[in-house]
Amino acid sequence: MIFIVAIGCLFIFQGLKGFYHFVNLILQWKQSQAWPSTRGKINQSDLKSVRVPMGGRKGYDINGFPRMRWAYIPDIVYSYRANAGAFESRKIFFGQIFPCTLDYANDLLDQYAEGDEITVYYNPEKPEMAMLDRNRKKEIFSNLYGGLVFIIIGLFFLAGALAEM
Repeated sequence: MIFIVAIGCLFIFQGLKGFYHFVNLILQWKQSQAWPSTRGKINQSDLKSVRVPMGGRKGYDINGFPRMRWAYIPDIVYSYRANAGAFESRKIFFGQIFPCTLDYANDLLDQYAEGDEITVYYNPEKPEMAMLDRNRKKEIFSNLYGGLVFIIIGLFFLAGALAEM
């Protein structure tokens, strides 16, 4: 029973971490809505591919080794000037999660092609903190949903342990 309680607490802890990350991102997103903008330039817009475990029920082969699949990382680097300084960044939007699917990566690479002139939103107090798209919010919510799922699973473990008492 102690093992079940420990597992439940670990799930709840992980869920709270996801929820904390969500709150942090949503506060940054809210602040970014008032950030000034400047012009910048895309210096690099490349696609990197990596092998990651498939996960899920079919994630292992007959010998118990993880099956791998290709995932993609859009490597977008841009430069801009702010507060009399020159800066470079890779942040596209808050909550960005990579690696991702090939279609998603290609959409970002098409949107931010090398050599393009772009609008960069930067934090006036920390001009090294910048992003290209401050209107994306849905990616931030994955942290909330994931955190809530982990908390609920943890509560089920704890409820099961209490029912055994």
